Amino acid sequence: MSAHSRHQASAPASTVLRWYHHCIGLVFGLVVAAISAGKLNYGDWGALWIAGLLVRDGNREHLYRIDERDFALPRGDVWLDTIAHSDVTEFPHPYVHVPFLADVMSLVVRVMSFDVSVILLAIASGWALVVLIVSAWFLWFEEEIATITLLFGILLGWASIAFQSSLFLGQTSPLIFAGVAYGLAAARVHPVRAGIALGLVSAVKLTPIILVLICVVFPRARKAGLVALGTGAVAVLYSIVVSGWDVFTSWWDTLQDIKAAIMVAPVNGSIASQLSTNRVEDDSILVTIVHDPSLVASLIPPFVALALIALVIVTALRSQEPWRIAAVGIFTVLTATSNILWDHYVLCAVLPLLGVLARGQNRIIYVVPVLGLFSFPPLAKADSEMWLSWSSLIVLVGFVIALCIAELSRKDALPLRDRRLSFKKAS
Repeated sequence: MSAHSRHQASAPASTVLRWYHHCIGLVFGLVVAAISAGKLNYGDWGALWIAGLLVRDGNREHLYRIDERDFALPRGDVWLDTIAHSDVTEFPHPYVHVPFLADVMSLVVRVMSFDVSVILLAIASGWALVVLIVSAWFLWFEEEIATITLLFGILLGWASIAFQSSLFLGQTSPLIFAGVAYGLAAARVHPVRAGIALGLVSAVKLTPIILVLICVVFPRARKAGLVALGTGAVAVLYSIVVSGWDVFTSWWDTLQDIKAAIMVAPVNGSIASQLSTNRVEDDSILVTIVHDPSLVASLIPPFVALALIALVIVTALRSQEPWRIAAVGIFTVLTATSNILWDHYVLCAVLPLLGVLARGQNRIIYVVPVLGLFSFPPLAKADSEMWLSWSSLIVLVGFVIALCIAELSRKDALPLRDRRLSFKKAS
């Protein structure tokens, strides 16, 4: 028995998060809040805050107002007036989330100040990083992570550009990816809680919806998937009934506009953004909206996505762990190849990274520290002379390919002809 196994021998394998994981997370969150106090921008959190104020003041029909040229700027007199009379510390970005979340924020703005809310967000972000690491470890190893390993992971996570960017902007990405990791890890042992987590994060960030669908396909996660569908449906129905059809369709139209355009900025490492830098005509614009992308920028991302998803599916069909490979692989691919790949999205790399360590049986595990270099300064830091604009994409795509190689090179990999189109076997 390994030292790690002996260390965890008393812990039941059916428990994803233990009470002391939450304690470590809260302590780390307090440290994060203390270190970062007064040093951050909170532009993204400000967007949620203003959305809450708009709903509170009966102006929910003005939620979705984005400048036609700069994706980082809201527009409209109601937005500007609300900002002017608010206590936000930095000029906020536009609001693009589901109406349901704005209603939740309308409750938050009633009970606390903006300054208090950003402290709580910093604490929650630190806690979420711990939940992300612990849950991702459990997903692949089906055991508790050793405390020393967890502390090392927290240190690396703290130093990563993805986490630092999320903190600086007041992003909810740590919470989103923690919910994704927990939802996958707990799908079999705590399906209801897992489903609620996946349903909520899918309502806030739409990409996790693919995980809900994958959960429904595999028997081991089907209950969690159905609960997630129900949770997401509640959020959508609430948005339609309470916010009104006009507000809901305004949100949906906004999403379609975002999907059709390309956002070009240093912090957007997507393929489409990188291929559209020549379309930026005004360098003073923070996030340029390209409404007429080139054919190359429009076609290459979906082709890359389809190729990588095909690789993931083939790998899953040959794997003894098809559920994990499919869920983590496809989710990471869709995150990497979307038109928007903010640098804080790289936090989700924890999922395939630990998959490589768990499933790798040869030298493929040495790719982990190599790819990891692209997650830290100077390569991942936009204001560094050594900054590599493709670093976010390299990390996510690199870990997906490494995960597939690790799985396909295992001694227990199944010949493709032996895998039936039934997800019951080894699922």
